[in-house]
Amino acid sequence: MSSLPPRGRMLATLAAAALTLSLTAAPAAARPCLDCEEPELPGPGGGSLCGIAPTSEPTITTATPRVGLTATGTRGTWAGNPTTFSYQWLVDGTAVAGGGALTSPALPASTYGKELVLRVIATRETCETKVDYSAAKVVAVGSGLVATSTPTLSGDPKVGDPVTVSTGTWSPAASSHIYQWQVDGVDVAGATSSQFTPSPAQVGKAVRVRVTAATPGHSTGSALTPARTVLPDDLAKVSAPTVTGTAVFGRTLTATPGAYDGNPAVVSVEWLRNGTPISGATALTYRVGLKDVGQVVSVRETASKPGVTDVSQVTVVGRAVAATMRWASARKLQVKGVARLSRRLRPSLTGTALRRGTSPDATRVSYQWLRGTTVIRKATSRTYVLRRADLGKRLRLRVTLARPGHRVVVLNARTTRIRR
Repeated sequence: MSSLPPRGRMLATLAAAALTLSLTAAPAAARPCLDCEEPELPGPGGGSLCGIAPTSEPTITTATPRVGLTATGTRGTWAGNPTTFSYQWLVDGTAVAGGGALTSPALPASTYGKELVLRVIATRETCETKVDYSAAKVVAVGSGLVATSTPTLSGDPKVGDPVTVSTGTWSPAASSHIYQWQVDGVDVAGATSSQFTPSPAQVGKAVRVRVTAATPGHSTGSALTPARTVLPDDLAKVSAPTVTGTAVFGRTLTATPGAYDGNPAVVSVEWLRNGTPISGATALTYRVGLKDVGQVVSVRETASKPGVTDVSQVTVVGRAVAATMRWASARKLQVKGVARLSRRLRPSLTGTALRRGTSPDATRVSYQWLRGTTVIRKATSRTYVLRRADLGKRLRLRVTLARPGHRVVVLNARTTRIRR
């Protein structure tokens, strides 16, 4: 017995004491936990005392047991030549299902933070059964979650339109996710949901999301989505431009811009004549010109901004008409002269008086002499010499007053019958 190590000599002494007391089974070794489950001892449990006893306790060789991983242990060394060993892993004194070997099952998340112990039971046929326990080790958090497929955005981020991020897939499976949206690599304050709506100030910048996955018993894992550039939102018509004023020569038309969704950067205007742009007519106001008379005038408004398709809409004003010119003089046109053959007839008003008799002033005066209702060929001078064909007829003078862009004014005066 003196050749045995101190622990062996102690066990031999205990064995001798047990024989003296005629015990049917030796007491188990001291437990590392007060509430460990009682082992179910294999073999006869009783029989002769063969001196089975641990000479070095079982150990857990895994430096730090972790959730999701297995742990390994040794059975220690034993005196008394036991031939059969059985094993059981315990967590906080409760047996781990399937833990009947020196390598434990993968430790579930529920074991995190609890004490792990290896129990070893040694026996030999017709001999006593002995139990010993390893020192306890606390189960640590498992390895971090790893993304097996990267989270992605649901589409290109666009101003005003929500974009959603997928969670990706994780190993081990995640039970919850945390999101943080970033613009140009900087966290956006408060943007911590699975959706994000870009603002106009973020156009052209890179958006991505950091997804952090968690599950009990494991450290978290993070992954970034591929970055995508924020696009401006599409332009959409809300209301067409309106025009005040009348399409009459010399009048001014004024356009009031329409409304658009999408915050256009520029809204431009151009006036059209029969659908063709009028050179230089790009202001909100337009003065109806001489070339417009008889033509359809309209205004086209175009909303634009970088990165999206322009939106245009046309408002038709209508066909432009000549302005009104009226005879404003109190004087009446008459034919002067003696109504006899070879005499000369003339209007009672001079050319200047005729031009100034209209409002606005006429710029052109033309004359036409008629025999009854029939136009006298080449009789377009201010004066007319009576000829033989005029005998017995009534002559009439028609004066036409004109001004560009205005309706003409026509004055008529007639004579008595022409005599010899």
